[in-house]
Amino acid sequence: MKTSKISNKTEFLNIDLDLVCPEKLSPLLKEVSKQVFELYHEKKKGKDTASLEINDIYPGSQDAEKTLRKFCDILEKLTPTSKRIWNKCKRKCFNIGFEAGSKPYRFEEKLSVNTLKRVAKLNANIEITIYSIGKK
Repeated sequence: MKTSKISNKTEFLNIDLDLVCPEKLSPLLKEVSKQVFELYHEKKKGKDTASLEINDIYPGSQDAEKTLRKFCDILEKLTPTSKRIWNKCKRKCFNIGFEAGSKPYRFEEKLSVNTLKRVAKLNANIEITIYSIGKK
């Protein structure tokens, strides 16, 4: 997850799709490569791991709902080969990232029931990461 420059504003940053699979993710990654950006793809502890972001998203440009729907649009159209790899993944997680700030006092981000149903049908999880505005 990339963070934006330090700001006092609480905002949605992006969604990373994190994958862990006992077999090679390469065919699936190649299929979606025009629509997603590969943050990393490596072998860890005998499993293929990858993290992806939607290509045309940048901090402050979208909201979590729209970004999650874009991911669902891509994944629901996978070819049978890529769908088989997707189904073998031991981890399929949409990590929704936010940067915390002091304003606004109350920040809300809605995910609709329809979008949550799509994520559930993909058999994926959702995690939320909140980055502080302080130094690492």
